[in-house]
Amino acid sequence: MSLVGVYSSGGASPRSIAVQGDLVYVLNGAPGSIAGLRLAADGSLTPIAGPQAPLSSEEADGAQIAFSPHGKTIVVTERVTDRIGTYVVRDDGTLDGPIAHPSSGTTPYGFAFAGDVLVVTEASADR
Repeated sequence: MSLVGVYSSGGASPRSIAVQGDLVYVLNGAPGSIAGLRLAADGSLTPIAGPQAPLSSEEADGAQIAFSPHGKTIVVTERVTDRIGTYVVRDDGTLDGPIAHPSSGTTPYGFAFAGDVLVVTEASADR
């Protein structure tokens, strides 16, 4: 394995990355945003046209990003807002969203899919 290049996600402090086929999405911190890139066969990346997708608020403090099992939705956990944001992936790789869903507890953090079920860990149990 060797380094192919270094690419900007267009934001500060990238936190998490999601890959599905030739689509790569990066979760940026402060202020939170999602940047899309397309992965070429040679390993190079090019930005997907269009603006970066925002999180549900500037204070969201995103923790993790991932594609759903079918690859048509991106999911982002937001620590400060206690929300889980979802984005529809369009055919051209751009996003629609976010749609903000309240987390069942406080500080949603890491997550994984168990089939079609989203399982979310929470960093705080204050409720």
